[in-house]
Amino acid sequence: SKLKEKIFKDIVVENIADQWCIESTNIFNGYFHIIGGTISGRVEKSQRLIINSLVERVKKQNIDEVILATSATVEGQT
Repeated sequence: SKLKEKIFKDIVVENIADQWCIESTNIFNGYFHIIGGTISGRVEKSQRLIINSLVERVKKQNIDEVILATSATVEGQT
C-alpha cells in the first residue's frame, strides 16, 4: 500500500471561488486557507480576516511554504 504523502504547502486565497479556480487546475497539492476578504493596510479591515488559524496550522503541521494568492488589486498587492 502507498503511504499518504505529507503536505507541506498552504495557499492563502480570499474566498471559496478563488479556491475552486485553483483546484480546477489540478496543479496545487496542499492545504487551502480562505481568509474571507482582501488583505489591507488598514488595521480595522485586516483584523476581520481569518489569519490566526493559518498561523496555528503552519506551526502545528510544520508547513514549509505559504503561498499568497490574493487579488491583483492595490489592496491585494499590499
